[in-house]
Amino acid sequence: MSLAGNARINIDSILERARGGQLAAVDELMRTGDQRAVGANGVARFQHFTLGRLRAVLASAGGELVETSASNWLTADASPLVSGAEADPQVWDWLVDTEELTCRAPGAVEGGPHMLFAARR
Repeated sequence: MSLAGNARINIDSILERARGGQLAAVDELMRTGDQRAVGANGVARFQHFTLGRLRAVLASAGGELVETSASNWLTADASPLVSGAEADPQVWDWLVDTEELTCRAPGAVEGGPHMLFAARR
């Protein structure tokens, strides 16, 4: 999970928690990526990563990062217009191709909800 991308997508919830007396917890989440800081519960609790932290984890295991990409950086907000684009095959193909190009841009890698990567030892 990408720390920056999930913060971008969930900024409303983050600000609600910060304004609701959980500013220290939100700050810890943003510094460490650990969702437990904000009392996350339910079926999924995530460790969010920055690209730097991902590189460090790989290096500590004797690996290196080879390639990175964001996941649905462009379409993460689930806009009704995005969902509707699927009805037009030409527009849908264009959107998927554009999403792929956008997600591979260095500035977008941490901006999607997930970071996709290839690593080697």
